[in-house]
Amino acid sequence: WDAREFRTTHDMAVLGGSLALAALVAVGGFWLVAQQARAAKLAAQRVSFVNRVSHELRTPMTNILLNLDVLEETVPEAGAGRFTLIREEAGRLSRLIENVLTFSRKEEGRLKLQNGPCKAADVVESIVRQFEPALARRGIVLTNTHEGSRDAIVLDADALAQITANLLSNVEKYAPNAPASLRTTQSEREFTLTVCDGGPGIAEKDAQRVFEPFERLDDRVSAGVSGAGLGLSIARDLAAKMGGELRLAAVEKGACFEFKLPL
Repeated sequence: WDAREFRTTHDMAVLGGSLALAALVAVGGFWLVAQQARAAKLAAQRVSFVNRVSHELRTPMTNILLNLDVLEETVPEAGAGRFTLIREEAGRLSRLIENVLTFSRKEEGRLKLQNGPCKAADVVESIVRQFEPALARRGIVLTNTHEGSRDAIVLDADALAQITANLLSNVEKYAPNAPASLRTTQSEREFTLTVCDGGPGIAEKDAQRVFEPFERLDDRVSAGVSGAGLGLSIARDLAAKMGGELRLAAVEKGACFEFKLPL
């Protein structure tokens, strides 16, 4: 007695427009996915290419340094200064190659440590000796001190050397004609490396940005400072991989980086 009849009608213009919009969104989605996959593939190829080139550069650099050792023994003292300069520049290039290799390994998920017993303070001091001529030429007086034990501890000596070199490289670049200090401390529970300089310092707003890959502060770029912007990023990644932490400490003047490694 209460019969009802249901009828459904469609506005063909709205229905056609909706179908067309859905098709457009679907095509756009497939296109974006394809572009994303292509970009990821290109990025992986670039990282792999940089990795291969860096490996190729490492071998001739090693040969150059070895032959330089031989030449220095036969050349008169008058030419020793030039050989020192050549060694510094070769060392700078070697550090750049190592940074690029470390960065590419991290991007490919292949960054691994080779832990073993070593005397951490001795590793740091060997890097300081390598930087002494370059720092002196830039008018930087570096104070190097150590507190605590010098017993062997288990860590990756190459990673510690790379962290130290990258921090000292920053001092060389950004704090000319200023005092600097490097301090290591070792206790039963912790090893600490602190590198401070009397340069212009880093603004609080840039405290995290300086640890990002390829990041460099604009005013320092305009000042003609060289570098790829990888040093601090790689130092922080290596510190984390070792189980420690690298941070920018708060100081009244200059910049001060502190690396703490629990033992």
